[in-house]
Amino acid sequence: MMRKIAWKDLMSLLLLLLMCVVFGIMSRGILFSTYNVKNITEQSMQVIIGALGVIYVIAMGSTDLSVGGNAAVSATIACVLSEKFGFWIFVPACLLIGLTVGLLNGLIVSKCKVSSFMCTLAMLIALRGLLNVFTTDAVVLAPARLQALNRFPVKVAIVIAFILILGYVFEFTRFGYYCKAMGENEQMAIRMGIDAVKIRIGGFLLSGLMASFVGIFQLIQQGGSSSTMGSFMEMKVMMAVFLGGVMVTGGLGTKIYKMIIGAFMISLIVNGLYLGNVSTDYLNAVEGILLMLVLYMTLRIQRGRAAARP
Repeated sequence: MMRKIAWKDLMSLLLLLLMCVVFGIMSRGILFSTYNVKNITEQSMQVIIGALGVIYVIAMGSTDLSVGGNAAVSATIACVLSEKFGFWIFVPACLLIGLTVGLLNGLIVSKCKVSSFMCTLAMLIALRGLLNVFTTDAVVLAPARLQALNRFPVKVAIVIAFILILGYVFEFTRFGYYCKAMGENEQMAIRMGIDAVKIRIGGFLLSGLMASFVGIFQLIQQGGSSSTMGSFMEMKVMMAVFLGGVMVTGGLGTKIYKMIIGAFMISLIVNGLYLGNVSTDYLNAVEGILLMLVLYMTLRIQRGRAAARP
């Protein structure tokens, strides 16, 4: 039984290593150059930060598709406010806006019994519309002081700190356990005395908070905001979670390390195909097909192992 569990848990890592070998051969070793490894890590950071919050929502069997819109709007409005009142208001404003969006999502899903998919999708559309209001007629630049963080070691240290803190909360606190318990069987969790409404709202709050940090990282990298800021970030976050082998229904099998592996898978596929000289005419199509194949293989094995449990 221990071998089966180990194989299931290592499957996403083995797929990642297999892709490293294949793309390493296709790129004639360029994939493993210092510059390229740094580039892949940079591309994965924002996805990891966003997924660190979303994974709490997914563990409960819900979803959050508003991450990209939340990141863009919270960072953009914070930039506008910092221009008027000073840099001191930037971080508090950005985090507060992200938390507010998360709170709205949590309240609507929990109190109004709206599907998390439909609720967060509608929120994403609304946030995209709001972003256009701030970016259509004006250029929104990031605060100059923020560029001091645009150094690779600093960003790596911040991401590692997030992983350690949220990983501890997810694995070793009641809140993390309750999130996973709700994904296993919400009605049973409620009978055990878990306040499902508070836990779900808390999960969405955390997702909103981490989305605002994604916005800060995007500002650091891009130097400003635009109408396309954060586009498809929610898809990358969801894909990273599922590519890593986390089930859509959440539950106790939800692990943060799986999400991290999935985030690197996405960056590796995009980077590897480009270095492998795949024609730009077919790049997006090949990338999509490859992502679907990896996702199918990962979830197929996960379901097979789950069905084999006594």
